[in-house]
Amino acid sequence: MSDLAPGPPARLFRTRLLPTVAVAAVIAAVVLGGMGLDGALAAPSAGTLDIGASVTITAAPGWVLDSAAEGTTSGVQLRKADAILTAQVIDQIYSGDSASIIDEAEKELTGATAQISFGDAHHSSINGHDTTYVSFQATVTTSGRSGVVDGEVIAMAVGGDAVLFELAAPQGRLGSAVDDVTAMLESVRAGR
Repeated sequence: MSDLAPGPPARLFRTRLLPTVAVAAVIAAVVLGGMGLDGALAAPSAGTLDIGASVTITAAPGWVLDSAAEGTTSGVQLRKADAILTAQVIDQIYSGDSASIIDEAEKELTGATAQISFGDAHHSSINGHDTTYVSFQATVTTSGRSGVVDGEVIAMAVGGDAVLFELAAPQGRLGSAVDDVTAMLESVRAGR
């Protein structure tokens, strides 16, 4: 309640306050309401992408090419909100299994991070491709900042190609990306 007496000053206060409250309500609705709209609104998509050696992946809605990654890696890097998925063919004449790819990827990640811990490896077949994945939590440092990220490393043997996917997001934010990535993994095709 206002201590202002009825009359011109109170009316002036209300005329200033009302637009401010309305703007605050719109901002709150956009910011807070947007959290639930992630899957409800049509979102742009990077479409079907060549990740190397004629292997393709179809990006889920909302996943776009991350221009910050151009030139820093082979393959492609996709982003949705604060989750990043990197996909690349790491060997074009591969005759091993996906578990061997994971072993090598774990060694590389261990050397590239300040601290990392891996969960148990899981093996399956996705769309007929031998697949192994492992979750991880890592402390990373970039540009003088450090933080904890959650992620998954996914290896696929696609025809004669070894394909590696790395999914990462700030700690506690990986869950929303997992369903999308599962759908994208099911879209992986060899174009030979």
